Amino acid sequence: MINICAVSYLNTLPFIYGIKEHFSKKEVNIIESSPSVCAHKIISKDVHIGLIPVVVLSRISSLNIISDYCIGSSGSVDTVCVYSKAPISKVKKIYLDIDSKTSVMLLKVILAEYWKISPSLITVKDSFNFIDKESAALVIGDKAFGLEKKFKYVYDLSLVWYEMTGLPFVFALWVSNCKLSDDFITSFNLALQFGINNIDDALINLNHKIADYNNAKLYLEKRISYEFNHVKKKGLKLFLEKTNKII
Repeated sequence: MINICAVSYLNTLPFIYGIKEHFSKKEVNIIESSPSVCAHKIISKDVHIGLIPVVVLSRISSLNIISDYCIGSSGSVDTVCVYSKAPISKVKKIYLDIDSKTSVMLLKVILAEYWKISPSLITVKDSFNFIDKESAALVIGDKAFGLEKKFKYVYDLSLVWYEMTGLPFVFALWVSNCKLSDDFITSFNLALQFGINNIDDALINLNHKIADYNNAKLYLEKRISYEFNHVKKKGLKLFLEKTNKII
């Protein structure tokens, strides 16, 4: 049996649906968790395949990218944002979401190269609860839905990256820590493709805590870009080069 760890966010729903439709429970076991936990499980070899934050690739060279699909965005993504009550230039502290090191690293790149400011960065749980007049919060994933209505200033980091580089951003990739057969990899990619091509069925058949069907459909079809194509590979390469200067 192949053990798979997938991020438990709405944007992964088509992937989960495709895998469940294509493989039996005897063939694969799916664990859903946060990005950081998925990364830990793939590094510690608790699972064979993981949808992991791309920043892990800069630390672990032995991982194998096994899919033509990813969690990416070409412009606004809506679920990786900095929220504040003041313009970013006035912010002295940014509270960081504990769930994703990739988003934190993206923020560091943007702070250094685009906004050219250096606020204090503080990792906390439920970061948006700490925002005051001179602070902001980085929030990722499903926790971000609806927060744009509560704060005057919202900075979508995927959009800022696009404005800064002209390239899409890749947040997570499917990797393995072991040798998989070519047949399995082919079937796995077909499963992911099936899920992406059947977003309506994924939303209907899989129970997810996001209740607003229309907004969920819009998010999956218009905000998330799933193909790991040559432009996204170029964006990923540039991001990893920039993170190496910060680490």
